[in-house]
Amino acid sequence: MNRFNILFFLVLTILAVYSLYRTYSDIQTKARTIDDLALNVEQLKKANMRIKQDIAEKKTRDFIEYQAVSKLGMAKKNQEVFIVPENEHNEKKITIEEIGSGSKSPLEQWKELILKNNPFRY
Repeated sequence: MNRFNILFFLVLTILAVYSLYRTYSDIQTKARTIDDLALNVEQLKKANMRIKQDIAEKKTRDFIEYQAVSKLGMAKKNQEVFIVPENEHNEKKITIEEIGSGSKSPLEQWKELILKNNPFRY
């Protein structure tokens, strides 16, 4: 009977050690998963903040005005807009303020523009 008790105790001990090892292994795996998910949450929070900042920037009056002028060709009331060909496919819109803001006189700017875009030039 003594041998049977020792063998039973030995088998029970091996099963307990194996069970503890599996539990420890599962805990380690789940801890790594939690760390990975926490890192993912931080990355998503940063991305969310960037998106919120981008939305806030795009809600500003300056951005809306810029998009209305540059993309839609709109102008403010009593503002004159000139459309100057930039190349064959794109057009560049220039306001009076932009023409007068350069270091060259308006006449010099027009001469440069006409000579630069002359299709008959060799």
